[in-house]
Amino acid sequence: MGERFTFLQMLALSGSAVRKVATRGRHGTTQVTLDEIEALVCLVVAYAMEEATRPGPGEKI
Repeated sequence: MGERFTFLQMLALSGSAVRKVATRGRHGTTQVTLDEIEALVCLVVAYAMEEATRPGPGEKI
């Protein structure tokens, strides 16, 4: 892809990668595309950033 993708595209690409690995095991890992890897990384970073900025118990917003 090499360009930006929407949130829904990110989810679709990530899901495709997970599905390949889940259904084909180790062989599936060799079939994951660079776009799918990029989407997975973006998804993990987005989740981590959201978690890092979430107030903890007892913290004020």
